[in-house]
Amino acid sequence: MLTINYMAKLREELDCSTEQIEWQGGTVDELLNFLRERGEPWQSTLSSANIYKVAINSEIIHDNSVEVAANAVVALLPPVTGG
Repeated sequence: MLTINYMAKLREELDCSTEQIEWQGGTVDELLNFLRERGEPWQSTLSSANIYKVAINSEIIHDNSVEVAANAVVALLPPVTGG
């Protein structure tokens, strides 16, 4: 099972903090497309036009062609600002 953790603003917009899904493996892009196919609010919140980071097993990913293993822990993180 793949575990997905939605952080901060994403958690609020999706009304979901964590979930486990059946995942046979694939790229970050394939995972994001799978989630967007659920319709709203997933489609607009996880739109490629929005800025957010993806971490796999606590490591920030900079390339959406990276493979996501079936048993990974993925975190979706919105941009962080502060001062």
